[in-house]
Amino acid sequence: MDGFTKRYGVTILVWYEIHGTMDTAILREKQIKKWYCAWKIQLIQKTNPLWCDLWPEVTGQTTGMDSRFRGNDEQEIS
Repeated sequence: MDGFTKRYGVTILVWYEIHGTMDTAILREKQIKKWYCAWKIQLIQKTNPLWCDLWPEVTGQTTGMDSRFRGNDEQEIS
């Protein structure tokens, strides 16, 4: 499936925020998009200094599925 993750080779989730409403989530996304890359890296390192894949935390999976197998990530496993 074409999109951001395929275009940029994204394979892990290293940061996320939970918001009470879609409106606050969109406002935050627009705010962060204007930030310098260094600020975004600091935000990640503050909560996930080892840059671990947070996808299992988000989905409630504690073991098993490699993040490359989720959704429609048509990525070849080597």
